[in-house]
Amino acid sequence: MDEQSSRWHEITQSAFKHERAALRHVRELLPDRHPYAAWANFTFTPKEGGQPEADLLVATPSGLHLIEIKSLKGRLTNHFGTWVRHRPNGTTWTFDNPLGAAGLKAKKLKSLLV
Repeated sequence: MDEQSSRWHEITQSAFKHERAALRHVRELLPDRHPYAAWANFTFTPKEGGQPEADLLVATPSGLHLIEIKSLKGRLTNHFGTWVRHRPNGTTWTFDNPLGAAGLKAKKLKSLLV
């Protein structure tokens, strides 16, 4: 799918180089034909309030897919719901598994679409 495709909608440009690269990669792989379409970098207002940010929403023959972009270098391990990033320089960084937050975001978006 080229940048001029009517099926690719980048609402705002990402401020992050790694996100722009990931979006470019998906755009290159996504077929430029019906029913494929994509919307990148947008916010929405769920009934509960707030304004979650969506990295990418892709329409495919199997349905809508909300994609959360993570671009991490190094080795990633899981320890009881906490992710541990082992950087190439030997340091570590821990953070919550993003699956729960992404799932909640998907449910909020779905409630607006049905």
